[in-house]
Amino acid sequence: MSTIRLSVVLGGVKLTFWVCPLLRTRIVVVKRPLTVSKGTKFYDQVLPAHEIIPPGTILYSRWVGNGDERRRIYQRSESIYRVLQAYEHADVSEEHADREASVSIETALVVVRDLIAHGRRLTARQRTRLKEKLATLKARYEFAQRDCLREATEKIEAAADLKDRLGRNNPGATAARVTAARLRYQVRLEEITAIVPHLSRFRMAVLKEISRIWWLLEQDEKLLCQAFRAIPRVQEEIHVRWIAENLRVVLSHMETIVAAPFFFNCQHMTGEIALALRKLADQTHMPARRVSGIAPILRVMLASLAFERAQRELERNIYRVSRQVRDGRFKDGQAARAVTRVEEFRAVTLKLDESAFRHKRLVEMDACLGLAIEKFRACKIEEARQALKDASALL
Repeated sequence: MSTIRLSVVLGGVKLTFWVCPLLRTRIVVVKRPLTVSKGTKFYDQVLPAHEIIPPGTILYSRWVGNGDERRRIYQRSESIYRVLQAYEHADVSEEHADREASVSIETALVVVRDLIAHGRRLTARQRTRLKEKLATLKARYEFAQRDCLREATEKIEAAADLKDRLGRNNPGATAARVTAARLRYQVRLEEITAIVPHLSRFRMAVLKEISRIWWLLEQDEKLLCQAFRAIPRVQEEIHVRWIAENLRVVLSHMETIVAAPFFFNCQHMTGEIALALRKLADQTHMPARRVSGIAPILRVMLASLAFERAQRELERNIYRVSRQVRDGRFKDGQAARAVTRVEEFRAVTLKLDESAFRHKRLVEMDACLGLAIEKFRACKIEEARQALKDASALL
């Protein structure tokens, strides 16, 4: 993948990275590690020690502020799965905001229509109904951060008692204020209309990259399995060349996988493949001996890919829970089903082999799964979901 130099604002600090673009400069992956110096104010905290932003970190951007203060800032993540979830959450949030803005516009139109139609002849019941609608509009955006919505709320608040500045019943003045609020709701709706297509595009770019990575890893697992199974039958040099070519294909795939959490395993496997290719190229030994020498290397790589597959299954569980919570569909029965799925996944992890790994993590990961089960049973869904994310990070 191509590498470019990119300056971004991250954690309130301007930093310059070497990155691989996933979607131009909107979503990029850090290619080389970068150190943020001790004493730097980073994410509103003064760093007590140097902090390293490792390769594989995903930087993804969003716009903040309004008008002349509008600027793009970047967020970081050490998992492309988390980036996908962030964009999906933002997409759903904007769709919800779209519905709220549309309803607010419609409500404001109804209020203005009734004010103009009835004028000073409003009955007590009609006045009560209009005040309720205005109170709903005020409450909806009472704590809004965007300027247009804060201004709209101020207009609604001024119109709430259906009187003008002099305290007189003045339907015309009230209608003017509500109309001014409606125009600001319209501004917000137009912002959303502009944002949503971009969010969908960003989400699809991340999803496409995850799908590409998994297509490559599935092909690599097949090639490595074929090479491993062929080892006992190797007698001639042509068989060695065939295994070496398989490994070169896998190597070419691994070199294109730069996003965490895949990056670290792929980097390790890249080194293992280079070692295996050197062993196969050593002409001082017979073909059968050379290929038998790479059997432990292939076994470790296949074990690493088994961990990747387990992580993918766990991420599917995390996604399912997150979506149910977001849509308000996570009920008591869902907690029981979530426990069952985690227990089933826990049984799958018993087949994982980390005996050849320098860093053992299955015991710690199993503890995270046990904690997730405990939190699901206590209906502490956010804590359970975090425990699952911690488990995924260990895979």
